[in-house]
Amino acid sequence: MRIQARAVHVFAFLVLALGTWLYLHNKTSGSALALFGAMSLAMFIAAAGKVILLPTQDWLFFVDPVSWKTEAMYTINTWIWLALIMLLHPRPTCRLGRKVVCGN
Repeated sequence: MRIQARAVHVFAFLVLALGTWLYLHNKTSGSALALFGAMSLAMFIAAAGKVILLPTQDWLFFVDPVSWKTEAMYTINTWIWLALIMLLHPRPTCRLGRKVVCGN
C-alpha cells in the first residue's frame, strides 16, 4: 500500500508545482487564480487519497470508519485558512521570466 500513498502524494505535488509554475510565468492579473486553483486541487487530491487509502492500511490500532468526515472537515478548514492568507497577502510586484520584471 506504500506505493499507492506515494502515487497520491506525487500527483498532488505535481498539480501544485504546475500551478506555481503557471503563477510565476503568467503575466496577467489572473495568475493568482492558477495558484489558488492548484492549491485547492492538490488539497482535494491529498484528502481523497487519505480517504481511499485509510481503510486499506494494516495498522495495529483501530481506525474509526467515519474518519473520512473528520479528514474532509480538516481539509476544508485548512483550505479556508490558506484562502484567507492568499487573499490578504500582498501581491508581488516582480515576475520571473527571461529577465525579472518589477513594477508595471
